[in-house]
Amino acid sequence: MLVVHILMAFPGVYYHVLPNWLFVLFFFATRTGLAAVGHYHSHRRKDGLTDWGDCLFDMQYVGTCIIAFDGHGMIHHTQTNSLADVKRTVFTALLAIPRIWRVPAETIRRFGHVVTGVFIRWASLLLIENENLSRAFLIQFRTMLIRILLIAECVFAWYTDNFGLWCVQYFVTLWYNLFLIVSSHDFEEGYDTKA
Repeated sequence: MLVVHILMAFPGVYYHVLPNWLFVLFFFATRTGLAAVGHYHSHRRKDGLTDWGDCLFDMQYVGTCIIAFDGHGMIHHTQTNSLADVKRTVFTALLAIPRIWRVPAETIRRFGHVVTGVFIRWASLLLIENENLSRAFLIQFRTMLIRILLIAECVFAWYTDNFGLWCVQYFVTLWYNLFLIVSSHDFEEGYDTKA
């Protein structure tokens, strides 16, 4: 699926092999599917080889595998619907913004996160926090390849005058996956107040 996605993102977009609306649906489907593979791998035992798919969690612009390989399984799923659930603040913070600004503000924030935020986190993990650099480097290398792919797709779309197409697929993919995550978690009710 990743190979087909890459072929469509570069030669496919360049040669306009599909109409724009079909490109949007295609990228939305492949990104969401690849993110599902990444989510599955984020729950697997970590040995640097069998967890090769963690990095695909980033393909839908919402997941962040560089944080997920620690925080997603240990701090979110073990604490779901408690006050200790780290994901709770990810989405409830958005509710503090006036309604009219929520969608544009979160769309821009997520774009900034794709472009810069993960690279800053990557540098801190790789250079400061990791003791086992060989394993960490393999994980971080795969993560950076996916992030570079995401940015390369954006730059390529701009370069080939397909930036509007990229923006629409980015918006549709981002917001569908955000709603998918929010709808599958109860972030406003049912907290364990004893946590």
